[in-house]
Amino acid sequence: MENKVKCKACETLLTKNSSGTTTHWRRHLEQCDYHKLQQKSIKQQNINFPSLDEGDVDLDAPYVSVPGYYDPTKIRELICKIIIVHELPFCLVEYTWFNVLLKRLNPSYKKVSRNTIRSDCMRLYESEKEKLKRTFKDVRKISLTCDLWTSNQTICYMSLVAHYIDADWSMHCRVINFLELEPPHTGVVIANAISDCLASWRIEDKIASITFDNASSNDSAANLLLAKFTKRGSLWFYGKFLHIRCCAHILNLIVQDGLAVIKHIIDKVRDTIKYIKKSNNRAYKFSADIDSLNLKSDMGLAIDSYTRWGSTFKMLQSAFFCRSALDVYAAGDANYRWLPTPEEWNLYCEVNDALSVIHAATEEFSGGRVISDYCSSLLPSTVQALVCTSSWIRGGHHKSTDLEDDTNSIVLVPTQASTTNSVVGSN
Repeated sequence: MENKVKCKACETLLTKNSSGTTTHWRRHLEQCDYHKLQQKSIKQQNINFPSLDEGDVDLDAPYVSVPGYYDPTKIRELICKIIIVHELPFCLVEYTWFNVLLKRLNPSYKKVSRNTIRSDCMRLYESEKEKLKRTFKDVRKISLTCDLWTSNQTICYMSLVAHYIDADWSMHCRVINFLELEPPHTGVVIANAISDCLASWRIEDKIASITFDNASSNDSAANLLLAKFTKRGSLWFYGKFLHIRCCAHILNLIVQDGLAVIKHIIDKVRDTIKYIKKSNNRAYKFSADIDSLNLKSDMGLAIDSYTRWGSTFKMLQSAFFCRSALDVYAAGDANYRWLPTPEEWNLYCEVNDALSVIHAATEEFSGGRVISDYCSSLLPSTVQALVCTSSWIRGGHHKSTDLEDDTNSIVLVPTQASTTNSVVGSN
C-alpha cells in the first residue's frame, strides 16, 4: 500500500516521500491552475458587483463565474437533492449537457456515474434521518396517518406519516416510512410493520393517535396497537382517541352513495370516454369536432378512478362542457350508443350544484400524491429512501439560508458595469 496526499484544489493524488520532503508538492501548487484561482480570489478584497435588487438586475445580461473555493462533496449533495425532490433519474449526472453546464460553472467539476450518485442519495437519506431523529427527541406527542398503496409493479407499499408540533408551535408533517408490505395484508401484518417502524425511530411512547381508512384489517391493526401501547402506559385518555377514522375516506363513501342517483349517467360518460380514447381515429375526430365548435378547454376527457369521487366529479364536468361536441360526434358515428339524453344532463345539473360545494370544501385534504412510474420501478428500499428524503427536504427543517450556503462555491454575476462596491472575503 502506498500513502498519497490529495491536492485540495484539483484533487490530484501526489506521492508521499519516506524522507519527508515536500518540494514536489510545492512545485505542483505553483503549476496548478485551480490553486492559482483560489489564491487570487482570497487575495482580492474589493470587486465591483451590480446591485442585486430585483429591479436593477438585467436577466438577459451575460454571466461569468467568479472563482471561489470549490467543494465537490457539497456540489454532489446539491445534485442529490435535485434528483430526490424533483424525482429525476440517477442517470441525470451522465447527461452530456448537464455535465457541460456544471463544467462551465466551475472547471473543477468532475463527472460521476449514476451508481455513485445513487450511493450519495442513500447517504443523504441516512444523514437526514438522523437529523429528524434528533428533532423527535424534543417532541412530546406525534400523530400518525397510515395507508396502503399498490404500484404499477403490483408491489404493495405502506406509508406512515408523522404529524407533530415543535417547540415554536409550528405544525410539521414528515413521511417516516414507505416500505414494501408483504401479503397477506392482515391486521397483524400491518400492526407489526407499524410497531417495527416506531421502534426504529424510538417514538413508541410518543404516539397520540393513528388515522386509518375504514378497512376491516385496519380496525384489527388499531386494536392490536391499542393493546400494545396500553401495556406501555404511554397513551393519552387511556387510548380512547388512538384510532381516528379518515374523514376523506368517510366522505368518499358518503358521496359514492349519493352518486348512485346518477349512476346511469356516470356509466354512459365513462363508456363514452373509453370508446373515444380506445381508437386514435375516434379521438382525432372528436378533437376535430371540439375545434369546429370553438370549444376551448384545458380539461379534456379523462377517465375517473372508482375510489376517488373527486375524479368522477371532474370527469362529469369535462363531459358536460363537451356535450355539444358529443352530439356532433354521435351524429357521425353509428356505432356510438352511450350519448346521455337532455333529461339526463338536466338531472346531472341538479346534482352538480351540491357536488361543487362539497368538492370545493374538501379539495385540499381529500387529494393524494402518487409516486412517478420511474420511482415505482426502483427497488423498494430505494423507493423508501427517495420518498422519505424528499418529504424531509421539502418539510422545512432546513434553514432558509441553506441554498445560499450550499451554492457559495459557484458565484454568478452579470458582466455589465456597476458602481456598487462589495467586499469579498475568503471562503
